[in-house]
Amino acid sequence: MLPIKILSPQLISQISAGEVVDRPASVVKELLENSLDAGATRINIEIEKGGTKLIYIRDNGCGIPKSELAMALERYATSKISSLEDLENIISFGFRGEALAAISAVSRLTLTSRTSEQDEGWQSYIEGNATKIMLKPVAHPIGTSLKIFDLFYNTPARRKFMRTDKTEFMHIDAVIRHIALARFDVTISLSHNGKLMRQYHSVSETVHFKKRLRTVCGINFVRHALRIDRGYNSLSLNGWLANWNTLYKFMNLKYCYVNGRMINDHVINHAIKQAYQTCFGDNRQASYVLYLNLEPNQIDVNVHPAKREIRFYQTRFVHDFIYQAIVKTLQSTIAIHSPIIYSNNQKLTCQPINHPLDIKNNDCTQSLSSRILDSSTEVSDQVFNIKVHQQKLNKILLLPSMHLKKDEKIPEICYIPNFGRLLSIVQKRYALLEQNEIFQLLSLATAACLLQQTQFQIKGVKIEVYYLLIPITSEITIKQQAIIDIYTELLSLTGINVKKEDRYITLFSVPFPLQKQNLQFFIPALLDYLEEQKNISISSLIEWLANYVNFKDIQWNQYEAILLLEELSYLRPELLISHSSNTSCLVKTIDIEKAIKALQNE
Repeated sequence: MLPIKILSPQLISQISAGEVVDRPASVVKELLENSLDAGATRINIEIEKGGTKLIYIRDNGCGIPKSELAMALERYATSKISSLEDLENIISFGFRGEALAAISAVSRLTLTSRTSEQDEGWQSYIEGNATKIMLKPVAHPIGTSLKIFDLFYNTPARRKFMRTDKTEFMHIDAVIRHIALARFDVTISLSHNGKLMRQYHSVSETVHFKKRLRTVCGINFVRHALRIDRGYNSLSLNGWLANWNTLYKFMNLKYCYVNGRMINDHVINHAIKQAYQTCFGDNRQASYVLYLNLEPNQIDVNVHPAKREIRFYQTRFVHDFIYQAIVKTLQSTIAIHSPIIYSNNQKLTCQPINHPLDIKNNDCTQSLSSRILDSSTEVSDQVFNIKVHQQKLNKILLLPSMHLKKDEKIPEICYIPNFGRLLSIVQKRYALLEQNEIFQLLSLATAACLLQQTQFQIKGVKIEVYYLLIPITSEITIKQQAIIDIYTELLSLTGINVKKEDRYITLFSVPFPLQKQNLQFFIPALLDYLEEQKNISISSLIEWLANYVNFKDIQWNQYEAILLLEELSYLRPELLISHSSNTSCLVKTIDIEKAIKALQNE
């Protein structure tokens, strides 16, 4: 075993640099944070060859005085903190004083700066492990410029782990996007190999924040995003959440900030994920731009070399606050996805789901449940008032408020018109209901099937059609060819568009509720049904299509059950909780008296 000895300053600097600088993107992040701490309102970034050849950053911040320019390149030299008390109340991005020293240890660095008190700028240059820093006067505007040449030129082993210039620039671009969403009041431009790639103009008013959001996240996210703005004591959470029916489009949009610092924290991630799962099921992935603000002394940011993680002093409290804030925001928008009742003067036609619909003429139908009710329509003699329905849904889905007074009672939850109170979900397939002290068990799979039938059978509303990206072709017999000729027009009324060619049939579209089914097995099943039946009407065909969807394997949560029964109560008001024979397959009464007597006898 080798003897213990003190490492050389050069080796120490290389090790320290490895913790802070792992790729060009981390260099850009550290330098941008320094610019923001200096009060910059305009930052220009120029990159060459993915950052390996040149990283050039200019800002209009306060600048560094000549007397401190050489010291700024020393390890653990910083203007952000000076005592342990400062370490517990950090409001700046940087605070360790390691970044410039670590970067200069693995590159050729030129630092130029000028303050408002100076008539000229001063420039320092350091290369690798050199200890001597030369200063010279230069012409320079107020602010700071840093040029990083030949990153990792003196550590060949590190260069082996570098990716292509394109990949490294993509990581730099991701850092810029995070910074752009952290500071809306700063103008940022990014160039690569002499070409302007990104330019984010500053916005000062809250109403204009969506301009920056649209530039970073895209116009589709802005159109469908839900605004969140919740607070409790010193905690506040605001930002934007992806809407429930557009989550799959924004899988990579996950931006989270704590006191303006971009963070990837497991406590926050778990709270967000749990909130989305509570509302939309286990298969949903959250997409968001969120800003959490709290007192600086309630977090510890000195737990990760790159400051990507933090530690909360009240972990459970913060977790529950984020969870409840997101759940309430998501549930407050349920009325947007609720059934809209249309007038009776429309014809039954097929409407492609990917075509724009005329909302003014009430041609638009919107899905309600994220997993099984993909086509939601309803007919009535009166036009439904969406605001009234929203108030009803908000009462049904009201959660215990974080702002309740001491003497204020938590309101009764989960009362569904015509069905009573939803007490619990049993085995993730049945709903336990209570109305007038009568307890009943309802099959959610049967309820979903009844609702599906109702939606297919409604007249006067356009049926949404799902067009296959790749049509499915199957071989058919001579008898089946004749059957297809007979029922082609009838099938088209339900959204099933097929074309027969010789001994083959090609399926081009299906009703939207069937889009998640295995359509390879759908054609043989449909042909078998058409062969078995002698006289087929549109109502019998619709009933078969509704029953074709398999609801038995679905595992339900309370949120999905409420949405299902709420819509069913409006579409099928005759399905009251009773002992009538027409609902025997839907609900079963629990003999509570028998159980009570059994307990009394014991």
